[in-house]
Amino acid sequence: MLTASLELLEQLELERESTMLDPNFQEWKKSLNVSRLYSNPEPLINAAQMNKEYSFNRENKVGRLANIFYL
Repeated sequence: MLTASLELLEQLELERESTMLDPNFQEWKKSLNVSRLYSNPEPLINAAQMNKEYSFNRENKVGRLANIFYL
Protein backbone atom coordinates (compact mmCIF):
# COMPACT_ATOMS: atom_id res chain seq x y z
CA MET A 1 0.00 0.00 0.00
CA LEU A 2 2.79 2.42 0.89
CA THR A 3 4.59 1.65 -2.36
CA ALA A 4 1.43 2.31 -4.36
CA SER A 5 0.91 5.69 -2.70
CA LEU A 6 4.55 6.66 -3.29
CA GLU A 7 4.24 5.70 -6.93
CA LEU A 8 1.05 7.72 -7.19
CA LEU A 9 2.73 10.75 -5.62
CA GLU A 10 5.66 10.46 -8.03
CA GLN A 11 3.27 10.18 -10.97
CA LEU A 12 1.34 13.26 -9.81
CA GLU A 13 4.55 15.23 -9.42
CA LEU A 14 5.65 14.30 -12.96
CA GLU A 15 2.25 15.35 -14.32
CA ARG A 16 2.48 18.64 -12.41
CA GLU A 17 5.94 19.35 -13.82
CA SER A 18 4.84 18.62 -17.39
CA THR A 19 1.77 20.83 -16.96
CA MET A 20 3.78 23.70 -15.50
CA LEU A 21 6.24 23.55 -18.41
CA ASP A 22 3.51 23.51 -21.07
CA PRO A 23 3.58 26.84 -23.00
CA ASN A 24 -0.22 26.85 -23.38
CA PHE A 25 -0.63 26.50 -19.63
CA GLN A 26 1.84 29.33 -19.01
CA GLU A 27 -0.06 31.59 -21.39
CA TRP A 28 -3.32 30.68 -19.70
CA LYS A 29 -1.85 31.55 -16.28
CA LYS A 30 -0.51 34.82 -17.63
CA SER A 31 -3.87 35.79 -19.15
CA LEU A 32 -5.66 35.14 -15.82
CA ASN A 33 -2.91 36.71 -13.65
CA VAL A 34 -2.65 33.49 -11.65
CA SER A 35 -0.08 33.51 -8.87
CA ARG A 36 3.10 31.47 -9.27
CA LEU A 37 3.41 30.83 -5.56
CA TYR A 38 3.61 27.18 -4.54
CA SER A 39 3.94 26.30 -0.89
CA ASN A 40 5.28 23.00 0.32
CA PRO A 41 3.14 21.68 3.21
CA GLU A 42 5.79 19.21 4.38
CA PRO A 43 7.46 21.46 7.02
CA LEU A 44 4.08 22.17 8.65
CA ILE A 45 3.23 18.47 8.67
CA ASN A 46 6.61 17.62 10.22
CA ALA A 47 6.20 20.31 12.89
CA ALA A 48 2.73 19.05 13.77
CA GLN A 49 4.03 15.49 14.04
CA MET A 50 6.92 16.56 16.28
CA ASN A 51 4.52 18.48 18.55
CA LYS A 52 2.25 15.46 18.76
CA GLU A 53 5.14 13.18 19.77
CA TYR A 54 6.53 15.55 22.41
CA SER A 55 5.34 14.99 25.93
CA PHE A 56 4.70 18.28 27.72
CA ASN A 57 5.01 16.83 31.19
CA ARG A 58 8.23 15.93 32.98
CA GLU A 59 8.28 12.46 31.45
CA ASN A 60 10.04 13.56 28.25
CA LYS A 61 13.55 12.35 27.44
CA VAL A 62 15.31 15.52 28.59
CA GLY A 63 13.63 15.28 31.99
CA ARG A 64 14.66 11.65 32.41
CA LEU A 65 18.27 12.41 31.43
CA ALA A 66 18.36 15.26 33.94
CA ASN A 67 17.28 12.86 36.69
CA ILE A 68 19.89 10.30 35.71
CA PHE A 69 22.85 12.67 35.40
CA TYR A 70 21.76 15.20 38.04
CA LEU A 71 21.81 18.11 35.59
